[in-house]
Amino acid sequence: VIGHQYWRLITPMLLHGRFLHLFMNLIAMRNLGSILERELGSWRYLFTIITGVLFGSIFVFIRNENTIAIGISAGIYALLGILLVYLFEKDLLKNKMVLMNVMSTLMINLYISLMPNVSMTGHLGGLYAGVLLGFIFSKRKDWAQIRLYTKIFFAMSVVLLAYLMIQNANILF
Repeated sequence: VIGHQYWRLITPMLLHGRFLHLFMNLIAMRNLGSILERELGSWRYLFTIITGVLFGSIFVFIRNENTIAIGISAGIYALLGILLVYLFEKDLLKNKMVLMNVMSTLMINLYISLMPNVSMTGHLGGLYAGVLLGFIFSKRKDWAQIRLYTKIFFAMSVVLLAYLMIQNANILF
C-alpha cells in the first residue's frame, strides 16, 4: 500500500501453489460458471470473480496474517455467495435435493478453508463480496429496496476497507 503496488491485490488469482490447486479451482469455476455465467452474463461473472479476489486479498491484508495468498478461491467463494442469494431469490432452497447439495458444498468448502496453509480470511472476504453482489444483481421486483440498501452498504464497505488498509499499512511500516 505504501509502495502503491495495488496490483498485488489482484495478481494472486493468477498464481497457484501446485497443479492440483489450479485443477481444483478450475473445476470449481467450471461447475459454478455453468450455472452463473448464463444467469449473470460474462461481464458480471468476471466482475464477481475479480471483486471476490480483491475483497479476499484486502481481508487478508487487514487481518495481517503474515502470509502471501495465492489462487482464485476468493473469487470462487464470491461465486458461491452469489449462488446462495440466487437460490434463495428463486426459492430453490425449499427443494430438499438442492438444499442437500448446497449444504454438502458448503461443508466441503468449510473443511478446505480450515486446512493448513489455506486462508479462511481470504475465503470469507470473497464470500462477503459475493453475497453483496448477489443482492445487487438480483432481479426480483420486490427486492428493489434491498438492492438499493445493498448498493449503499457495498459502497460503504469499499470505503471502510480502503480506510482499514491504509491504517494497517501505517501500523505495519
